[in-house]
Amino acid sequence: MTGVQELIAIAVGVTTLLGAVGAFWVKVLKPRIEAGRKEATAVRDAILGREPITDSITGREIAPALPGIGQRMATVEQALVTLADQGRRLGDLEDEQIDHGERLDKLEAAQVERVVTRAESTAAWRAMEAAVQAEPDQEAGP
Repeated sequence: MTGVQELIAIAVGVTTLLGAVGAFWVKVLKPRIEAGRKEATAVRDAILGREPITDSITGREIAPALPGIGQRMATVEQALVTLADQGRRLGDLEDEQIDHGERLDKLEAAQVERVVTRAESTAAWRAMEAAVQAEPDQEAGP
């Protein structure tokens, strides 16, 4: 082989090697690197949060802002505290309702007793009135 043929063989070999490396880069490495970047960005956005995504031309919001995990956890904790407070208040209201029920039962019993007593008193007064207005069977003696 002559020197020119050797140079051409080397150039073809290097070109083939570069083509194989380029194809490996395009087919295997580049998609994996892009997927890794997207995943890293998603993880960072989930942990730290991100600003809203807006269209640079129209200024329209494409995606709303995403709060960081700390803020989201604080929101959930606040909701749980509110829920626990509402549960406590509901328990207090149930206790108060039971107390009111007991008091109503006592008031109803007292009202019934008053009505019965009033009826008995009325009957007693009528009996006394009838006794006073009755004509005696005989005249009382001196």
